[in-house]
Amino acid sequence: MYISELGITPKYFEYDMMGIIYHSHYLEWFEAGRMKLIQDLGLSYYEMEMSGYISPVRK
Repeated sequence: MYISELGITPKYFEYDMMGIIYHSHYLEWFEAGRMKLIQDLGLSYYEMEMSGYISPVRK
């Protein structure tokens, strides 16, 4: 199994007044993680798709 790590520091505007991060921001972080993994594997998203590989989010 390959593990890729990406540190993310939440920004002030992502929190509400109770200190809770709004759920839609997680989608951006998931995509950032997927892009980091692809980059760590030595590919770009475009190269990967042109090679016939796609990475849909299913669940």
